[in-house]
Amino acid sequence: MPSPRQRFSTRQIEEWARNQRESTESHPLVSLEKKPCGCRKHQSSASENDIAVIVPCHNYGRFLAECLESVLAQSHSPAEIVVVLDSCEDDSAVVAGTFRGRGVRSIEINSGDPYLARRAGLHVTVSPYVLFVDADDVLTPPYIEVGMKQFSDSVGIVTGWCQEFGLHSQAWKPDPSVTDIQQRNCCVSASLVRRKALLESRAFDDFSCMHTIGQDWSVWKKVANAGWSIAESEAHYRYRRHENNRTNEATVLWAKRFQGDLRKIPSRRPRILHVTPSHCIGGVVRHLQQLIRHTLCDWAGTVIVNGGASDNDAVAEIGEIMPVIGGTKLHATMNADNLDRRKNLLAVFLELADKADLVYCWGPTNGLMSELLQTAPLPVVAAIHGTGVWGRKGAEEVAADSAAIISVCEPCRDYVPVRYRHKVRVIYNGADFKSLASMRTRDEVRDEWRIGDRKAVGFVGRWSWEKNPLAVAEAVNVLGEDYMAVICSPHCRSGSAGIPKDDRKRAEELTGGRIIWTYSEKMGDIYAALDCLVIPSTEEGGPLVGIESLSLACPVITTPTGMSPGLERGCPDSLLFIPVSPTGEQIAKQVKTAMCSCYRKRLVSFQDYVLQNFSAKYMASQWEKVFREIAKR
Repeated sequence: MPSPRQRFSTRQIEEWARNQRESTESHPLVSLEKKPCGCRKHQSSASENDIAVIVPCHNYGRFLAECLESVLAQSHSPAEIVVVLDSCEDDSAVVAGTFRGRGVRSIEINSGDPYLARRAGLHVTVSPYVLFVDADDVLTPPYIEVGMKQFSDSVGIVTGWCQEFGLHSQAWKPDPSVTDIQQRNCCVSASLVRRKALLESRAFDDFSCMHTIGQDWSVWKKVANAGWSIAESEAHYRYRRHENNRTNEATVLWAKRFQGDLRKIPSRRPRILHVTPSHCIGGVVRHLQQLIRHTLCDWAGTVIVNGGASDNDAVAEIGEIMPVIGGTKLHATMNADNLDRRKNLLAVFLELADKADLVYCWGPTNGLMSELLQTAPLPVVAAIHGTGVWGRKGAEEVAADSAAIISVCEPCRDYVPVRYRHKVRVIYNGADFKSLASMRTRDEVRDEWRIGDRKAVGFVGRWSWEKNPLAVAEAVNVLGEDYMAVICSPHCRSGSAGIPKDDRKRAEELTGGRIIWTYSEKMGDIYAALDCLVIPSTEEGGPLVGIESLSLACPVITTPTGMSPGLERGCPDSLLFIPVSPTGEQIAKQVKTAMCSCYRKRLVSFQDYVLQNFSAKYMASQWEKVFREIAKR
């Protein structure tokens, strides 16, 4: 099972955190981490001059020892040293382990982004000052001591001088006295920063800077916007220049993308042909978008099974990356006008297969997949995205022909016949946290809804029978006048007109008109405005809405379907479960639990756990490994 490793119970972690949180009681975030060591920092509360050094590390084991030695050699000894091992596949964990006896702790996460790695380190330390040091960089011995002397009551950040070394060498001196931090980054990434400034500015609660180069600059700007000043230290921070620098990689990738060079190196990138029984609004298309965005693969095209459902928006979005082609037989209700329709799908498949190394097949194809493979025998990576009849049918159909099967949860894996189960890899879904960055405040959204002081109980997703959206209206009926239902669905793009007439009428009757029909491309705005999200599905795979909601600390009430039980195992007692086909009373009871302050304290721990382990980038990296293995690239 590829879900993150859990070594200590929530109660053990919370008990330790309560004893260590004296200096940060104003900020309730408590993170899941490994058991603390016996160093001075974990035997007493933080003193006013204590500093925590946080070292984010992604496959930098070859540099990590030199970095940690420079931290341990400081004339002002850090009270805490934490290495955040993020999705490491080299010997980074082994190297970090050799420093355990010298007071260095390590935690393991799978976020795939330095911003979330730094955030994780911040939340497992308690010292009043913080220093982030990348694992490939080095501190000069007086760096912390000289920097700490520059703090005054108004100073939030102290930046040192930067000395580059490695591939090339140059030095630069920041000048915070004359430089506007909003226009130019005048602080080195290893600046000393006051914890209070980070918490007050909520510098690590905005995910819009994820997957960008200037993440540290974004943090410094937020601290400055909160009224804190920047001071300068003459101590040197040594910034290693090497071929794998993240800034170098991002710059090269940007240049190649805009020069059209990426597709000139097909020998290193798996080329994929996508075959699917439908291509319409919902989590599966969003999942495909994440694979396209976060994997280094080329996409030959998408073939929709004859008669498969298709949606204009979904076809348009994916159509910008690859051809989207369907048959001439029409679906009962969902037929995109912009879909390229062909009479002979076998001929289309043969044409596209010539440009592909493998087939990625999602869902049952009513026998078409076997016909296609007889025409062009390519290796197949099949995906099982849901429980219920749909998932079982898809698993049974593709099991024999597939070289590998990816299941988004354990129940989906169990649909595969036993003799083929060795082919299955379980890879949980991940969310694109950056896309959830809120554009509007909670109050602005709720004012638009005219919801007042009522509690907002939300449903997010397609209006479909297996999603059971009317259950939310039934719960609001039980909860009474102080609650409203919020239905956020692609079917609500034009108010409630896209919802079946009988369902609309029933929902309005149950809620007494206390219902909002809405939709937004900016889902972060919706989650931030809700008081809780309900997932009452009878069948599910790995609902992205649950991960997205939890990443913004919005409580999730869900049936035990799909990946939800596995997600909850990593952070026990945090998800609020309801039975499959729940009654309004059962949902209402859990809604009230979600409003309790004692639950909110557990929720923020769960938020950190989700952010650290269920990012779209990490999920896509696991898929890419399978694609490369099967394509032999």
